[in-house]
Amino acid sequence: MKKRIAVFAVVLVAVCMPVFCVAQHSRETGNNAALQYYSAFLQMKDADLSDADAKELGEIIAGTRPYDDVKFGKLVESNAQAVETMMVGAELPDCDWGFAPLAKKFGAETPVPYFGRSRALGRLDILFVLRAWSKGDQEKAVHALSSGMLYAKHVASGGPLLPVLIGKMLLVQQLSITNRLVDSGKLTSEQRETLRTALAQLDTFGSYWQAAINTEMGILHVSLDHIRSEPDQRQYYKSSFGKDAPPDFHITQQDYADLEKVAAAYSRTLSDDNAAPVQSAINASTKTVQIMIPNPERLVKSKQELQKALEETKAKIH
Repeated sequence: MKKRIAVFAVVLVAVCMPVFCVAQHSRETGNNAALQYYSAFLQMKDADLSDADAKELGEIIAGTRPYDDVKFGKLVESNAQAVETMMVGAELPDCDWGFAPLAKKFGAETPVPYFGRSRALGRLDILFVLRAWSKGDQEKAVHALSSGMLYAKHVASGGPLLPVLIGKMLLVQQLSITNRLVDSGKLTSEQRETLRTALAQLDTFGSYWQAAINTEMGILHVSLDHIRSEPDQRQYYKSSFGKDAPPDFHITQQDYADLEKVAAAYSRTLSDDNAAPVQSAINASTKTVQIMIPNPERLVKSKQELQKALEETKAKIH
């Protein structure tokens, strides 16, 4: 799929483009954590890890490879200010990325500069934690780790599925590191309490899955509107999906009806952790709807993986 129809295929744009957060319910703008995170994105320097470095970081997190300060130390130092700015944002209770107003207008073509940057910043925070711990600065490591968990939760708030999956990925990695720090036996009672407090605030993450699906379905509805409004729907289909459209292709009311059925089924799937209702609704849908819908089995698996990791870490630290 070349042109973003499902959120998973989004094309990231430069972080410096003018997309601003909108405070909700008369919230003071200065209390919006996303503003601090956007500042941190701008402070980041050469922060994108290569595939090889990302693989190595995964091995370090898993404990199968030691942290290498010769390799990662300079990267952490040059991005320390960005991580510290992120920590300031993590102390704020609310985060509004400003995604919703744009999604109602642009649908699948909504500009999303924070998706890729949020993952890169989360990885930097993890490296920051590992470096501080390797140098014996337990307090700094615990502070950055607890802040990183709250940041990951903020990443997942108010958007479609992709940022929820990014937040989940970061949290699973951070929880793995938390387990190692606890197992070391070096944490003070105050440091353990800091981590417990952060973990307690992650209980609300579960509601983000359904909220993200609702946003995702709304985006897809707008996308159907966009296709239907095109003078040449078959050409639009080809540019979007990367293949020729069926000879008689055009958006119909059945596409909209089937999308609504899938959206309703997703509510049952996420409450029961059972992908069958969504898969059944997808199988009964039009070909256009089928190609647009996120894979329900993968989503359920991701949700269960995070829940399991949270339960294991809570049990370990209490």
